[in-house]
Amino acid sequence: MISPVYWSVLAATAILGNIAETEATPVKRPDGTIWKKPNPSPAKALTVVLILVAGLRYYVGTDFLAYYEWPALPWTGVFRSILELKEGGFALLVKISRSFGDKGQHLILSSAFITVLLYCRTIYKHSDSYMFSMLLYLLMGEWQGSFNAIRQYLGAAFIFSGHRYILERNFRKYCLFVFLAMMFHKTAVVMVIPYFLLSRKPSHGQLALLAIGAIILRFSYGFLFDVVSEIKGEEMDMNADEYYTHNVNILRILVSFIPVFIYLLQCKKTDHTKEQDFYINVIFFHSFCMLATMGSAYLARIGSYTNAAVTIAYGVLFQMVPNDNNSRTTKYLVTGMYFFYWLYSLRVLNDGLFRFNFKLF
Repeated sequence: MISPVYWSVLAATAILGNIAETEATPVKRPDGTIWKKPNPSPAKALTVVLILVAGLRYYVGTDFLAYYEWPALPWTGVFRSILELKEGGFALLVKISRSFGDKGQHLILSSAFITVLLYCRTIYKHSDSYMFSMLLYLLMGEWQGSFNAIRQYLGAAFIFSGHRYILERNFRKYCLFVFLAMMFHKTAVVMVIPYFLLSRKPSHGQLALLAIGAIILRFSYGFLFDVVSEIKGEEMDMNADEYYTHNVNILRILVSFIPVFIYLLQCKKTDHTKEQDFYINVIFFHSFCMLATMGSAYLARIGSYTNAAVTIAYGVLFQMVPNDNNSRTTKYLVTGMYFFYWLYSLRVLNDGLFRFNFKLF
């Protein structure tokens, strides 16, 4: 059984997202393009709902107890972890959260505040289809995914927030966001790589190279775990934990290829804008990252870094479908597919239950 909380959040997202999009006002961007700016009031209300529900959850998520009981370092330890690049951002967040009292819920709430706010703000600023992108934020599992792997999703939120600097070819600013992400999870350093891949013009040759690269990496997990060991500064034996070599649910892999199929089967292949080329590369990169890591649930967590931008990429894809009726039909079909994926992930991959904890003080 799926908790009424999830249904209520989905309904709030659809209703408030629709109001925000319906009452949007055209705004000219610095690059000359027109942005339909969603009404900020319902968008802010939706953000608050998502933050509070995520932040007040109790024993929801497999990692919940570990973070709820996460100890705070002394201030000297916090500063040392920052200087030594040992996820000092999270150490600082824990220290500040614990300063309001020894309540684990403070850390859960503050983590949710940063993560959800960054996701919602980025979608608000850059999506051409606000309601649809916000629905995908839920249905693709990004929102409830942050209930687990809290540090990694904090890092992913910073990567998502700064991902447009790749499009703008501003390496320094993009690296700043990668650095901020590393302050919460060291593995975010791998997200420097997309800067050199996502600005290229998409082509069949590039698609073939990504496919070949994914296959090679699929059979190079020993090497990948050596790389992760170097990044994290700790020895990782891929045979030491069943989780490391546990296959990813095949449905999750198939879902990641939905936008690729839409592009190949329905979208025009010429006269792309720079932004369209960028987001086409985003969906390619994400889907082939998932293909490459399908044999390791641990390595597949890279999807938390690459999946968020897909919520915006869909809006760009639908603009590239030549016929408005086809675009609308495709959007409904995609929403339906992700809705059933959401149901499956909550019911089968999670227990579908939800509990609150209002004891903050």
